[in-house]
Amino acid sequence: MSDGASFDRGAFHRICPRPRRAGRSDRGSSTVEFAIATALMVMVLLVIVQVGVYFHLRAVAHTAARHGLDEVRIVGGSPGAGIAAATDFLDQSGSSIEDRSVTADRTATTATVRITGDVVSVVPGLQLGIDVVVAGPVERLTP
Repeated sequence: MSDGASFDRGAFHRICPRPRRAGRSDRGSSTVEFAIATALMVMVLLVIVQVGVYFHLRAVAHTAARHGLDEVRIVGGSPGAGIAAATDFLDQSGSSIEDRSVTADRTATTATVRITGDVVSVVPGLQLGIDVVVAGPVERLTP
């Protein structure tokens, strides 16, 4: 103030006190909020990565089953050849499908290859399974 009078902050706070909760302080609450928000954001990010891994491995299993089906359905093909082809493809693609099982079946008219397994878990406690079945007609020689 220009006339030399000083401003007394203590008097101001006695007249206009800040509103506070009875017996509680907000001190440190932003740190707790930040920790909770960060943990939630990390979990959301991990779930997004897990979904991406799931869809990728499902596509890999489908492609492996198609490779196996190509070996089962040809003239002179066998379920054993289809299982070997699908297993070779999965081995080359990495070991991201855990506890995998490859089965094949051939009848007079259709061939089927099935791949099942579990997706590698990125999110603790979340276990996703894959079950892919590919079927097609068996090649036949007709006179």
